[in-house]
Amino acid sequence: MYAPPDYAEKVKVRVNAAIVYPADAKHFLQQCWVEYTLIVDRNGRMLSYKINNCGDDRLDAAAEAALIKGGPYPPPPDTGASSYEIFGAIVFTLH
Repeated sequence: MYAPPDYAEKVKVRVNAAIVYPADAKHFLQQCWVEYTLIVDRNGRMLSYKINNCGDDRLDAAAEAALIKGGPYPPPPDTGASSYEIFGAIVFTLH
């Protein structure tokens, strides 16, 4: 079941807070967009995740690390589902 939008936003905020942009990727001006799907159970524990690699191993690994470090996630609202699917993207960009 898709996560309610307000809950999905809370999860995305936690993922984004856990992002560490690898210094060597920044040094070489690497940028990318990594889309992800995250599945959590009714307690907020991550059951699985999948990323769409951007092609830079360092940034792909940093995206995976952010998904893992962002948890455990808060429990979702009880809608009767046993798991919830959240779609998001991690953007590595230079400002």
